[in-house]
Amino acid sequence: MGGSPSVVEEMGSGGRGEAGRSLTRIARWATVERLLAVTAVLLAALGLAWIVAPEAMLASWGLGSDPGIVYMSRRYAVMFLPFAVILWMSRASVSRRPALVGALVGSAAMAAMSLTGVVTGTVSPAGLLSLGVEAILTVVFAWAVATG
Repeated sequence: MGGSPSVVEEMGSGGRGEAGRSLTRIARWATVERLLAVTAVLLAALGLAWIVAPEAMLASWGLGSDPGIVYMSRRYAVMFLPFAVILWMSRASVSRRPALVGALVGSAAMAAMSLTGVVTGTVSPAGLLSLGVEAILTVVFAWAVATG
């Protein structure tokens, strides 16, 4: 495959049987470069969605959309864009650790906020999808940081 080792290879998959084969298949696809690229694209798309259509995004979470909430949604959505650029540009960097640690902290914090919103009933069950994605990203970035 070329390039840097995959996240799973860096973790030392070492599995046996079907689990080991599954990890090997994942390892072929899940390079750190791809992890950073996919996350950057997702963040950019999410940021743009919240900037362009905050009312629809708020509704998907079961939240109201008064002018103050719409403004704050757009304001905080703007912060997704530079983070997406940092991750995208870190793909080929010799030192990706700062970007990986930042992504780990960000995904863990977002997962905690999503969990709080779901548990307290503040957001609709749609928040579970975000929680799942954020939890997966947290685990994958933790692996990348631990093995990088």
